[in-house]
Amino acid sequence: MAGHVLVAVVVCGVLAAAEYGAGYLWHLGHHDLAGLVGGALVPALACWYAMWSARGAAVGTALLLVCASVLLTVLSGAALDQGTLDGRGRVVQVVVEAQRVVDPGGDPPQPPYEVVTLKDLSGRPVSGVLEHDGLHVGERITVTVDPAGAVAPVYGAHVHGAGEVWAWAVAVLLVQLAVVLSSAVRRALRGGRDAAARGSLVLE
Repeated sequence: MAGHVLVAVVVCGVLAAAEYGAGYLWHLGHHDLAGLVGGALVPALACWYAMWSARGAAVGTALLLVCASVLLTVLSGAALDQGTLDGRGRVVQVVVEAQRVVDPGGDPPQPPYEVVTLKDLSGRPVSGVLEHDGLHVGERITVTVDPAGAVAPVYGAHVHGAGEVWAWAVAVLLVQLAVVLSSAVRRALRGGRDAAARGSLVLE
């Protein structure tokens, strides 16, 4: 059983590293397709491991690991975003320059949402777009911006929150570890029962 548990811990470590890497890509790419493609590899690996560990029977375990992997990827990216604003974010007054509605589509269809472009009070454009409903062109609002433009603006005065997001990520990681370990233990126990059954047949 020790060997199965060791493999499970190693696999969980690899998953955690892949999830963080995908979240980092998501963060660097401003949540664009590159990060999502990277993140798609993580649940695929998680699903493969879950099905392999249960010999194709634990569909529920596979789905749970896929959900945990996607959630950890998103939480990692969000925590990196929050950390960037924690470190160098600036609260500024800006003016809504343009507003549009984005229809993400999909199957099932996802609800549309509004994004706005911003400019500072001197008329210079603010990097990135703000996702927030109910704003109007010409309206003056308070946002938190990253001077380097690596993170999209956040509505209102940013509250330091990277630690809280990382805490949620660790909680999900522990759930994922528990699922992987339980799958490994079940596999080891099943292997032991199969070996005992084969041994009894030989003795007979």
